[in-house]
Amino acid sequence: MGGHEPLAEKFLHLFVLFEKQNCKVAKMGFMGGSSWEWAFVWRRNFQDWEVELVSAFLAELNNYSIRPSEKDRWMWVAGSDNRYTVSGAYAWLYEAVVGSSEEEIFKRVWKVKVSNKVGHLVWRLVRDRLPSGRNLGKLP
Repeated sequence: MGGHEPLAEKFLHLFVLFEKQNCKVAKMGFMGGSSWEWAFVWRRNFQDWEVELVSAFLAELNNYSIRPSEKDRWMWVAGSDNRYTVSGAYAWLYEAVVGSSEEEIFKRVWKVKVSNKVGHLVWRLVRDRLPSGRNLGKLP
C-alpha cells in the first residue's frame, strides 16, 4: 500500500524550490543518447542541509524509467503485475481494513486517487451500506 506517494508530497520542500511546478515530465529533461537526463531549474542554490534531501530525491527518480516514445498510462500499483483485477482490489481493501481503525480506513480510502464514485462505493462497502439482500432485509 505505501510507497506510492506523489513525489511532490514526498519531497515537498524541494517541490517548493522547483521553478516549474506545473511542467510536464517531457519539459524537465531530455534524452541524452539512450538514457533520460534531468534538467531541473531551481529558484535558488541549495543550503548545505538540503543536499542530502536532493540526493534522496535523485535516488528516488532512479526508480522510474522515462520512455518518451511511449504514451503515458495508468498502472494499478496494488497488484503484483500492475494490472487491475477485482480480486486484487478486494485483497487491497481487506489489507487496509484488517487491523485498522475506522478513522485510518477512511483516511486511506479518500487519499487514493480514484473517482468520487469509486471512493463512495468503497466507503459504502466498508460501512456495510451496500444494498445487499442482507442489508435490504434490515429495512422497516
